[in-house]
Amino acid sequence: METLFQPYFKNCNPPLAETGIAKVEQELGVQLPFQLRSFYLFANGADLLNTQINLEYPLNCDVMGIRPLDDGSIIVEFKSIEGNYDFFGEQLEHGECLFPFGFTTCPWKIYISHIGENLGKVYISEEKDEERNFIPVRLIANSFLEFLDMLE
Repeated sequence: METLFQPYFKNCNPPLAETGIAKVEQELGVQLPFQLRSFYLFANGADLLNTQINLEYPLNCDVMGIRPLDDGSIIVEFKSIEGNYDFFGEQLEHGECLFPFGFTTCPWKIYISHIGENLGKVYISEEKDEERNFIPVRLIANSFLEFLDMLE
């Protein structure tokens, strides 16, 4: 695991044990996609070495890192997002569930799909539309590793 993820990250937190990941998954009622789950066995959050994301349109922010799974805030955010917002966007249907794992220098977030035919796909959000109660998202990678490879 270490060899796979090491080239992408710096300032890695100590890894979570399998039991720690399972505890969070049970609390959330979801199972994390395999590649993200494997990352948490490597490090419980880390900063990215490369932060610029290579997309068709320019972003005004950088992707900074992967959030720790067990710090509590990711759990609170997941529960509030899932309960209060719907996600709309490219290749994503109404009601799809996304897990917020990455953080940026702007209000946008990085999500990974944890269920259905989009399992493991990575999305970037735009700002929440509070009035219409949804978060617009755009598909940026078909897997966690593809997402990491996109960073420059």
